Amino acid sequence: GAVDITVDLGARLLTGTVGRVGGSGFVLTTYSKISARHRLRVWLMLLALTAGAPPPAEGWTAHAIGRGRGGGASHVRLGPVPADLATAVLRDLAAVYDRGMREPIPFSPKTSYAYAETMWRSSRKHETPALHRARGEWLGDRFDGENADAAIRTLYGPRPPLDVLCGAAGTDERWAGGPAYESAIATRLGHYAMRVWAPALAAEVWRG
Repeated sequence: GAVDITVDLGARLLTGTVGRVGGSGFVLTTYSKISARHRLRVWLMLLALTAGAPPPAEGWTAHAIGRGRGGGASHVRLGPVPADLATAVLRDLAAVYDRGMREPIPFSPKTSYAYAETMWRSSRKHETPALHRARGEWLGDRFDGENADAAIRTLYGPRPPLDVLCGAAGTDERWAGGPAYESAIATRLGHYAMRVWAPALAAEVWRG
């Protein structure tokens, strides 16, 4: 089914329709492995439903179902999340979008997700392991990394290093992640990665 949504973001009104809704959740299915782009889409649909539509009794959820190891299925579930949190996250994502429409921002889905997941799940908050994993997605190995993307080549030239994303963040770009992260994250890549992905990682209640 489909659900119409309306969200007041202050400076703008977000309206539209979320499709692929079954029962109390948005469901995305793919024959491929669940990628960062799949996760981002599922997260955005959950935010839109939660902030913009009356909830079912159990609250809105969102699911990504894809190919798992050994020919089985992989399933990621997000939510439910509070409506006020969903609205606040959408406002910040709109600010990130606006910044990206004015100038290049250091966000690339796979690279940024690799950084954020490593930082989020690490008991010791230190940027070096997160940057190491992000660099792997950026440079690639057997297959091209994200730095081979046509848009990236246009901005930075052929095969740019991860350093092009790692300048110092301005005060209006920093992620307000609390004391544990304030001294750990020094790069623009890190702050944008956490602004986009940390709330989604916090909302993830099951993966398998």
